Amino acid sequence: MTGTPPFTPVHPSRHADLIICPTSPVWTTESLLPRDECPATPRDIDATRAEMQRWLTDDSLQAWRHNRLAMILSRLPEEAPNGPVIDYGTFFGETASALKERWPEADIVAMDADVAFTTVVEERGLGLRTAVTFPGTLQFPEGTAAMIVLADTAEHLYHEGWMQVITDAYVALRPGGVFINHCPIADGFAGKNVQEVVIQHMMDLHHPSIKSTAYIEQTLIEVGFVNVTSIMCPENTPYGFAQATKG
Repeated sequence: MTGTPPFTPVHPSRHADLIICPTSPVWTTESLLPRDECPATPRDIDATRAEMQRWLTDDSLQAWRHNRLAMILSRLPEEAPNGPVIDYGTFFGETASALKERWPEADIVAMDADVAFTTVVEERGLGLRTAVTFPGTLQFPEGTAAMIVLADTAEHLYHEGWMQVITDAYVALRPGGVFINHCPIADGFAGKNVQEVVIQHMMDLHHPSIKSTAYIEQTLIEVGFVNVTSIMCPENTPYGFAQATKG
């Protein structure tokens, strides 16, 4: 990037780690950036409204937004699940609204850990239920959800936050319920310079912890999920898609 200062790895022992190697099941970029250096996603209600407007009106974002939703929707069943579908980490409800368009009669729940986000969803009048949940404090009836979709949320969660969220998802799902995850993955950045990933994807896009498919699979199994599968999305290789069921 022009004008970008030289990048110094956080850990001196990783000076040689100039090319990302995503083969380790525990690899995340969390280890490359101190937590206090990664800017947080805006949470103030006015900032959330402004960010929503930018997403919905910025021409430069349109192709990316539509591609992102297409990647998710193309891997979901045509028929609606028989029960509530949670969009966990809904932000301003874009994925939840796409799910509602796919399944108009379905009970779609836009869930996030910040009331500013769910308030904006309610203001949009999309016909969605909303729920506020903090990791470890699930504000949703246990064992009742038919599907939980985590769309472009995992990369915003450090390890302990990710583990708590997938544990909460497991608790919320009914037996046989489906967990879906879509996010940028480390595998998609193979061969790229660490500086590029840290500055562009972590700093500019607020992605402090980009995970590998092996890491995602391993942690879902640890929580208790079964039938865990994952793929890289060939339409856009920095992204991956994982699916699991509650046994």
